[in-house]
Amino acid sequence: MIKLVLADMDGTLKPVDSETVSGRTLEAARALRATGIDFGPASGRPRHDLVRFFRGDESCVMTGVICGGKQVYLDGDLVFSRPMSHEALVRLCDVIADEPDSVVNLYDETGCVPGEIPEWLVVPATHRELRAIQTGYVGLCADAAALEVPDRDFYVVGLMSCGTPDQFSSLRDRVESACPDLELVSPLPGWYDVNPRGWNKANGFECLIESMGVAPDEVVVMGDSENDLTLMNLVPNSVCVANGTASALAASRYHIPSAEEDGPAQLMEALAETNGILERAFSRMPVVA
Repeated sequence: MIKLVLADMDGTLKPVDSETVSGRTLEAARALRATGIDFGPASGRPRHDLVRFFRGDESCVMTGVICGGKQVYLDGDLVFSRPMSHEALVRLCDVIADEPDSVVNLYDETGCVPGEIPEWLVVPATHRELRAIQTGYVGLCADAAALEVPDRDFYVVGLMSCGTPDQFSSLRDRVESACPDLELVSPLPGWYDVNPRGWNKANGFECLIESMGVAPDEVVVMGDSENDLTLMNLVPNSVCVANGTASALAASRYHIPSAEEDGPAQLMEALAETNGILERAFSRMPVVA
């Protein structure tokens, strides 16, 4: 019987270009919790972003593995946190300073008033690079540029590149060679999540289920891309949406309709209706190759 459902956000619970989850997804998450099955995000994003994507409904992010596994929440309490190393981030920015059209993005929650959205700091960036990046990412502006990494705790760090796909791929090799204590995973084209080497969503997941007292086979995990693979490989009930990458589809046990088709909502509805009995829930799902 399933006791917990965790889901990636971008490309899974919502299409990448959507501002929020659908109304159906929101109601399905609420229905799960109403039946006693806990629900939460397993995302590289910070909590402020996730609340916004759930249309301000904090009940949907009371439990979850966020910031790529560097923060873990249970029933609204932060039960684990691991900030990025300041020394490692300084070294990363030194490397990126020599990479054209690439910048490091730091999600700065320091001093953020409740209800406000924290800002991204962009380090190091020229105005030319910022203008290029603004083409694909709304919300980054010259005012967000910083000359160096502030000495404070950061949990969400992204490496953005506006180069070609081949340049983007080779960028990871150069960065990880120069910064062996960091690891890059790509949830979206042109973007790498930056994590401490060996630390990812799976580590945060282990912290969460230990705190909850549930076993891996009592959890459903849904995802769509590279940054979900370690978690998918850890649980027997791994699920990929039909729009997922080839590697995510290959790593998952089950396939469901796409984010655009509200596949995760369909599965959550079925789990709520069957009181968490996975086999019965999937018997109500459309067949996906």
